Amino acid sequence: MEEATKGMWVSTSVIIQEGNKMSEILLTKDNFQLVKYVIKWIETVRKSKDYSDDWLPNEIDAMKSRLFWRIRTGKDPLPEPPPRAYSCPWYEVIEQDRPHWANDLHDLKSFREAFHLKQEPDKLSICQCLYDIVEFDEKQRGIVKFGNYEFDIWKESRMVINSDQTHEQEFNGWWIQLRSEVTTNE
Repeated sequence: MEEATKGMWVSTSVIIQEGNKMSEILLTKDNFQLVKYVIKWIETVRKSKDYSDDWLPNEIDAMKSRLFWRIRTGKDPLPEPPPRAYSCPWYEVIEQDRPHWANDLHDLKSFREAFHLKQEPDKLSICQCLYDIVEFDEKQRGIVKFGNYEFDIWKESRMVINSDQTHEQEFNGWWIQLRSEVTTNE
């Protein structure tokens, strides 16, 4: 059996036995690459605090995972998971150096007070993801934190060009932009 060495593809095959019959299955370069992507995906997810060391994906995980999609497109996982926007990882807010419209922002302090809930550190819900409030001023500008990522947030009206560059539209509301890269304690 030959295999991939030092990033160069040679060829590989697997011999299997079904009853009395021996068969050789060739593993194409694409098949082998997909296997490597699946292994990287599983290893990355298992390192996360949200999953156990024996986690394995199912078919729905494979179809819906943005992390798996990211790995299959040749991008490495981030050192720390990004915040989420409506339950999906929001990689763009980490990787695109520009303001992002945070069209769904809520201060949880008034919510806790209204429902007599226990006090926790001040948090903001941005696109249904909780961020810690680092600082906030009366001019509606502040700094929030998700994990080790810090973001500037502010309220203003901005003109934005759509993705196919055909027209410009005004968006009034909250904006968020990465302030600093994640730091790890390694």
